[in-house]
Amino acid sequence: MEIKPTVVSLAQGPSGAAAIFLIHASDGSAGIYDPMKEVFEGKQQVWVLEDGNYAASNVRERDTFEAMATAYAQTIRSLCPSGPLCVGGYSLGGLLAYLAAQELRKEGAEVERLLLIEAPDPNVEVVKRGLGGRIQSFLQSAREQKASVAGALLRRVVSGAIGRVRFEVENRLATILPTKPRSYLRGVHIRQLNEALFDGASPLKPYEGEVRLWECQDQGDKFEVVGDRPWKVHLPALKEVWEVPGNHLGILEPAMMKRLAQEIHDDAPTARRSRSSA
Repeated sequence: MEIKPTVVSLAQGPSGAAAIFLIHASDGSAGIYDPMKEVFEGKQQVWVLEDGNYAASNVRERDTFEAMATAYAQTIRSLCPSGPLCVGGYSLGGLLAYLAAQELRKEGAEVERLLLIEAPDPNVEVVKRGLGGRIQSFLQSAREQKASVAGALLRRVVSGAIGRVRFEVENRLATILPTKPRSYLRGVHIRQLNEALFDGASPLKPYEGEVRLWECQDQGDKFEVVGDRPWKVHLPALKEVWEVPGNHLGILEPAMMKRLAQEIHDDAPTARRSRSSA
């Protein structure tokens, strides 16, 4: 089935600044970027790409990340044929932006910057930590929070058991019940879809252009990366990683999204050139 993303204008800005294109996260919706409008409005043209069919049953099973990124690159070219432009996204949107930026550069578009916000690297091996490592991380967290070790351990065991039971029940129900677009089980279908896409992901090719990478400080204590740090081998031009307080979902707080928008705007090459020439 043909992939046709919907493009929505998030903010209007002067024609001299590079347009920014932000790609949807794992549910196909780009509403997570709405808090950024307040920061970008009047300063930079920002478009968001959504895909309402992304999580639809029996629609995306034939698609790959590469096919999606190619369609998104074509959509971006239709609005901004040659650039300059920036392309990015949060979580899955960052991975799709990475692939779309490669397509755009290959076609001759001027991609000023790639923006990766807590984006997963599909080629990095992530494994469950051993019991010793998880206990050590747990004790360190309890000391930092000045919490009772016994109480914290009890809460952790209970919440873990409940979470595991819920996970298994949701997965089972999602395989036998029909899913409506906004039903509770839609999130389970999306998770299963994303897992299938990641399992079939092809090795990434290095991205030679300029890039900004944001990662949350709290990566949790349940899993750890084997080998190189995520994105390290794919981004030879990466000079630093910008750390964001909190965890993966905490970035979606409106205040944090506004902070990210401000950092993106202030660090944009066109913004820096405007300030230096003033």
